Amino acid sequence: MSAYTALTQADISTREAAVIAGVPRATATRKVRTPAEDPLPAPAPANKLSTAERAHILATVNSGKALERTKTLAIARAKTPERFTTNNDPKILAIPDTAWINKPAENNDTKAAA
Repeated sequence: MSAYTALTQADISTREAAVIAGVPRATATRKVRTPAEDPLPAPAPANKLSTAERAHILATVNSGKALERTKTLAIARAKTPERFTTNNDPKILAIPDTAWINKPAENNDTKAAA
């Protein structure tokens, strides 16, 4: 770029200086980026769980109390039916054995032989 700069300072047009220096004019006139400073770490959210709260939630979820959801939903539905759109409990779907983003094509011996 120093050749382009020297040519433009010698009153040669930017178009001609770019051709002589062998660089695109857009590249030659582009401002140099200054390296960005390291961003400050994000502050902790105001509603972040404390270690004790997190431990309590994990203990509750893993203890089996979370499985009493049907009973809890029935009580909540009885108290505030306007908050619920159905009278049915949500379906608990079985966790699949495997999960794919892009499932590979199945390899059949008949396709391979053809």
